[in-house]
Amino acid sequence: MAHVPVLPPEKAPKEVNAVYEEFYPRRAFPSPPHFITTQGHSRTVVRGTWEAVKNILVTGDITRWQKEILFVVISKDRDCRYCTAAYLACCRMLGVDPKLLEGLIGNADDLSDKNCSQ
Repeated sequence: MAHVPVLPPEKAPKEVNAVYEEFYPRRAFPSPPHFITTQGHSRTVVRGTWEAVKNILVTGDITRWQKEILFVVISKDRDCRYCTAAYLACCRMLGVDPKLLEGLIGNADDLSDKNCSQ
């Protein structure tokens, strides 16, 4: 499998660093995650990914934790361990009830605001 190295903030051009700086605070990450820093080699790709993430996960009427849970289910269904782990980590950072996460693959229609501290 091909390996794409990360482009850390200290080596990234100004335009890429601007995306990193927008991305991780809005997503409640302590720093830009690898999936975004591997895309930093292309200003167009990293900006496009951030715009998609922002429009899908950060804004809208559905709460962020509910969206993250839906992506856990999709990732699990598609058998993507990296994505499943990443979305589960996001759920934990958002304060989703651990018991809900344990039984997550059940019925997503049962989700309600009582399952999250935020």
